[in-house]
Amino acid sequence: MTMATARDQKAAGGGSGNKAAQSPAPPDKAARRTAPTPPPVIELSAMLRIGALGSMMLGLVHTAGWSYAAAVGTGTVVLTIFGVIGGALLLTLGALTRRKSRVGWSFLVALNGVGAVVSMFGAPAIHRSFGIPLATAFVPFAAHGVMAVLLALSAAELERRGPPTLTRG
Repeated sequence: MTMATARDQKAAGGGSGNKAAQSPAPPDKAARRTAPTPPPVIELSAMLRIGALGSMMLGLVHTAGWSYAAAVGTGTVVLTIFGVIGGALLLTLGALTRRKSRVGWSFLVALNGVGAVVSMFGAPAIHRSFGIPLATAFVPFAAHGVMAVLLALSAAELERRGPPTLTRG
């Protein structure tokens, strides 16, 4: 360091004579503490939210309705098995989809698609089992179809998430 630069530094307050000007004051303890980070918020699109919640509601209706039909003895074996086991799967996969699980979402789309096909061809059996009008027996077909389409249209939201997982990522 030359003599001129040392004098210029000392005149600007950077010399050894003025310690307060050399280093800034240490931050107080409150400023050094960092707030705990909140858990990440899982934001779902409207299509994914409606598809998952609608599928969970369908699962409740399937499980309750077909359990009742099995207890009374009015349901066919195939539709009763699909209704009870499929209803439990719809509930479980809907909960996984709400947590943005790609694996749960993909199985939920497939199960709703299968549910639409089974409900469409099984509408006469539903009509006979529950004693409801045939037009009303097609409501599960429409509900499964709508849920499958809504979930399938939300695929782009789950693609940017990373590798498939069953747990919250």
